[in-house]
Amino acid sequence: MTMRLMTRKRLREYIDLPRHAAAKGPMLVWAATLERSTWLTLVDVKMTFPATDHLTGEKVCFDIGGNKWRIIANVAYKAEIVFIVWIGTHAEYEKL
Repeated sequence: MTMRLMTRKRLREYIDLPRHAAAKGPMLVWAATLERSTWLTLVDVKMTFPATDHLTGEKVCFDIGGNKWRIIANVAYKAEIVFIVWIGTHAEYEKL
C-alpha cells in the first residue's frame, strides 16, 4: 500500500495563489512522490526525502524546492495517511 495525502485541497489552495506560483511544480512533485511511497517509519520518509526533519510525534517538516518552502505534516504510518498541517516559505517557517 502507498501513502495517501488527505489534505490535497490545502495544498491546492496554497499553490493556486498567484504569489505562490513558483511553488506549484515542486509541491506537485512532492505530492506525487509521496503518493507512490510506502513509509513505515521516519527512516523510510528520509530515504524518499532526505531533507525531512522530525518535529514531534508523527509531525515532520519537509523541505520543498531546494529549501524555498516547507510543509509541516502529520504522518500516520500505520494508516498510511499524510495530513498537511502548515505550508509556507522558509522565511515564514523561521518565524513559527
